[in-house]
Amino acid sequence: PEEPEVTLALAQRLGFKASVPPPDFAPTEHFDRVVANLADDDLRAVLADRWLEAGNEQGELIALQLREKRGESKPGDLERIKTLLHYGERHWLGDLAVATRGRVYDRGLLDSCELSPEAALTKARWKDAAHDPRLGTIRTLKRGPELGPYWTFVTSPAMKNLEAADVWSAWCVDD
Repeated sequence: PEEPEVTLALAQRLGFKASVPPPDFAPTEHFDRVVANLADDDLRAVLADRWLEAGNEQGELIALQLREKRGESKPGDLERIKTLLHYGERHWLGDLAVATRGRVYDRGLLDSCELSPEAALTKARWKDAAHDPRLGTIRTLKRGPELGPYWTFVTSPAMKNLEAADVWSAWCVDD
């Protein structure tokens, strides 16, 4: 459903709370610590608790995927993860939800994605998206169908944990 009221009603029926963070994400000191220590699941668990207390259901995604990683999943967890992603990630990611596709979450945070076609955003919004602090959790970035702003993302200081990126010819990196 495309109508906001219908989507909200359906989300609430499925157990998704109405309170979600606004797209203008402001990183906290604890989020920054998680970005600086992506392998530390204890830090992620604390972040999950803090986000849940603040009404951000991405905290529940973190908790569910951490439980899955430990091999302690319960019946219904996978469906709940799918529901959270379907109804929540546009709110959690703001313009990054438009700028990216093929998103993969690892332990509740964006880990891998591909850039969407360049026409998805204005140049100014692409520039803002390329400096979004939520990029700090991404370890793999794929180019997508167009070159567009790809190198702006790859070279962005926000991409603190980038380990793999597509390089399809030397001219791409000769700037």
